[in-house]
Amino acid sequence: MMKGKRTLTVLAVILAATVSWADWQGSYATALAAAKDGKWAEAREAFQKAAVARAADSNQATRLPGPVTEPVMWAGGSLYSANFGAAYSGFRVATGLSGDEKTALLATVAMELKTLIDKGQAAPETVFVLGKVYDHLGDAASKESLGSVEAKWKVDSSFLLAEDRPAGSAAPQQGNGRPQQGGQQPTKTNDGANLFKVNAGEEERYESIIGATVSPREDKFALIVGNSESKIAGENIPFATDDASVVAEALKTHAGYKEENIVVLANASAAQFLAASQLMAEKLPNGAVVTIFYTGVGAHLGGRDYYVGSDAEFNTDTTKMVEKLAILRPFFDKGARVYLFNQMNRKIVAGDFFGKERILIGRLAESHATIAGQSIGSLVEDGKNVGIYTLAYRNVLKRFFTNDVPIGEFSWSVFYAVRQGTSFGGSGGGGTTQTPTLPTLLNIDEKSGF
Repeated sequence: MMKGKRTLTVLAVILAATVSWADWQGSYATALAAAKDGKWAEAREAFQKAAVARAADSNQATRLPGPVTEPVMWAGGSLYSANFGAAYSGFRVATGLSGDEKTALLATVAMELKTLIDKGQAAPETVFVLGKVYDHLGDAASKESLGSVEAKWKVDSSFLLAEDRPAGSAAPQQGNGRPQQGGQQPTKTNDGANLFKVNAGEEERYESIIGATVSPREDKFALIVGNSESKIAGENIPFATDDASVVAEALKTHAGYKEENIVVLANASAAQFLAASQLMAEKLPNGAVVTIFYTGVGAHLGGRDYYVGSDAEFNTDTTKMVEKLAILRPFFDKGARVYLFNQMNRKIVAGDFFGKERILIGRLAESHATIAGQSIGSLVEDGKNVGIYTLAYRNVLKRFFTNDVPIGEFSWSVFYAVRQGTSFGGSGGGGTTQTPTLPTLLNIDEKSGF
């Protein structure tokens, strides 16, 4: 009986997610059809409904739910501009009105477009249309202020009338007519989306379809530590500092972490590591996502896991270490989900090893680059040694290419990438020399994303 209830629960979750995705796609399609027919009031309403189901506009192609090895791109790699579309449709409606009714709607549209610009979503089309709105309102000063706006955002421009396109603007960005590289032809799915099967190592060929960088999220933060130096004999990890840079770039490019939300520490003391975690926690919104990636020395003493500072001279001197829980607690106190990745040599000393401590509070997914008793290795890439685990971590993030990476599926992919050596498009592993762990999950589901 319990099994049946669990199955029904899982089905309910799947159905709920499917309905959510279908809501915005259906509303957006309705809006495009209405705009094509010049029914701007209907288009505005449909764009607004899409924005309720999916709030944020995106200048990146939208990857729909499905297997990571067969990415399904919505509308052939189209951009999503529900809020811009609603504002533009409102402008077109206003041009057919007069008097106070026209002025009121134009003022609303001006606020909507200005809000997009203030959020960093200033496309040439957004600025141009807002300028026309200001013309209708007779607001010359506000229009003049648009001259200083840096317009680098991209929007779906397929529904714009020719007269509302800025001079020299690119061709419309929506629909299935975007060019496909390498002769790759999409397969239609039942809901009209395009299914592209991308082979390992060929992701760059399809950047014009899926975008070169994942759309960033405001609620994601990363704290990355790479300690190459150690005063403890035999504990140096020469590639740790370079690994920190590799991880930071991978999270920014392939996983939707904003550069300003990523903190990288090189050869940090325990005090510096703790201070960085406390400072980052102060800036977190409630329910944020935090990734911690540590490459360096670890220890297990008195039943506790410790991160060993680069200034420690002995692996028993806790005054130069910081407890793992002390690093995590500031994030737990803010309700954050923490995804912790430890890349270190996990020596077993008198039956103890880093990772033996089990954290019992907060929401945590903790993974290790090796099982207990193993040492970490590296491979040469572009003339530099990079950790085997780091290479697999980066390459798998590149394959997933989403700002909501499911921890369970991701971890299995990293496991196989390390074990098989050449998985996911390059030198991503080391055969039988290293075995990463799957995450220990506390109050986090394996489908939870980071």
